[in-house]
Amino acid sequence: ERVIELKRSWQKKEVFSQENLRFKLALNISAKSFDDESAIYGFLTLIELAGLEPNDFELELTETGLMRDPDKAISTLNMIRSKGFSIAIDDFGMGHSSLSYLKNINADVLKIDMHFIKSIREDEKNLAIVKTIISTAKIFGLKTLAEGIETQEIATLLAELGCDWGQGYYFDKPLSVEQFEKLLLSYKREY
Repeated sequence: ERVIELKRSWQKKEVFSQENLRFKLALNISAKSFDDESAIYGFLTLIELAGLEPNDFELELTETGLMRDPDKAISTLNMIRSKGFSIAIDDFGMGHSSLSYLKNINADVLKIDMHFIKSIREDEKNLAIVKTIISTAKIFGLKTLAEGIETQEIATLLAELGCDWGQGYYFDKPLSVEQFEKLLLSYKREY
């Protein structure tokens, strides 16, 4: 509910008024919540009642959480996606997923776990894993986001490998809501 109120507050402040400033608000969904259909439907109802658009949200689910009951997960993800939400598979590469399930999950983004990113320049096996994840994502029409980027060198390498997005301390430290609003609004004024 806090996230929904925050999103509504941003709309009132016209934080999203320019198309170039549109972004999705990513929400982590726990495996326990994901297994509870009433929690998922409750969240979807809250979004609708608040007058918010599902395409402004990206729901992140861990690969491990999805693999607890893959068939049910695929069904639930398809329902969520049909409502207009984006789906990200978080911590990809750390679980035990199967490519046969990945092709049916119908996600939008694979988030590459920071474990592989932090040592990508020194560890050839991690580099190979990251290359494989990026290639696999492209085959399935998914975008990739690398977690834990701490240096320009790693950001550059990932861009060269075809990774679509990144997050980590190289870009900024975690921000409070107030700090984020101030940063976004200052960017809006400069643009």
